Amino acid sequence: MKYGSIFYLFIFLVVSSFFIIACSDVKTPTGQAIKEPVKEVETKPTQSEQIQEPKEEKPSCSDECSTDTCDGFSYVSCLSGKDGCKYTQNKGLVKGKCGVECVQDSNCGINQNCESYKCKTEERKEDLMEETKIEEAETSSTLDSWNKLIEDAKKQLEETMNKCNAPFKCSSNCAQYLDVGQKDCPSGQVCCLTKKSEVEEQEATETLIDTSEQKVYSSLEKVYTTKNPIGHNVRLQGIGLKIHAVSSEDFFLFTDDERVMNNPNYIAYGAEYDIVIYNNPKIYVQQKIINITGTVVNCERKEDGKYCINAESIEIVDEFVNA
Repeated sequence: MKYGSIFYLFIFLVVSSFFIIACSDVKTPTGQAIKEPVKEVETKPTQSEQIQEPKEEKPSCSDECSTDTCDGFSYVSCLSGKDGCKYTQNKGLVKGKCGVECVQDSNCGINQNCESYKCKTEERKEDLMEETKIEEAETSSTLDSWNKLIEDAKKQLEETMNKCNAPFKCSSNCAQYLDVGQKDCPSGQVCCLTKKSEVEEQEATETLIDTSEQKVYSSLEKVYTTKNPIGHNVRLQGIGLKIHAVSSEDFFLFTDDERVMNNPNYIAYGAEYDIVIYNNPKIYVQQKIINITGTVVNCERKEDGKYCINAESIEIVDEFVNA
């Protein structure tokens, strides 16, 4: 009985083993055999199999600046960034940059202040007070001078008003003429207005030419300082010039002012005396030293002036004048 149980147990184990082996050969419904998973083995790729990844290209720079600059008094620095591009950075006020000498008074020397970023010497109060005193003294002196001039003018006016001058005259009887009081007339006389005809008659008498004493003037000063030079002769040496840049053979401007004779361009500043010459000899004398013989006459044109000279002879002394 004991051996029979062992026999049956052995048979069961054999059948079970056979059954397991048989089942391992059975195909799946999809027709594919079931395989055991294969473990992956890490292998290093060969040099040819290695795939090189492309390097990232850096973006091109767009520089904000190329060099340091100034924005008014502010200093703008041009710096390079990590990406290689240049960027601006406002540093503000920097001593020694952009015309900035100082930012505060301590940046300047003794007796200097920092004004508008420049070191300026501070004037001492004593100097300012001294200058103020000088200015006040000058102003006071100027005012005193003006006051004195005004007082002198008032005195001269009063003296003139107190004198019986033309067209008034002293008379014991003004008759129908206006009297303005005694003024400086002698006792018993008053200052009377003179008849107009009497004044005109006196002036006409003074302007008559004394032909018995014919005069010869050697300078324009004598021509112009004589009350009536009309009809008198002249013998003058001077320089011939254009009239208002107009070149003409019929007339020219003449002066004996030595300053103009030495430098004709001086005429632009005005000669002391000049006169229009009527050029009867028709000789071109402009910018030349000449001798003139002629007669003082009334000017033919109003713009020529009060007196003119009718040239009878002209002699050129110097052809070359430093113009």
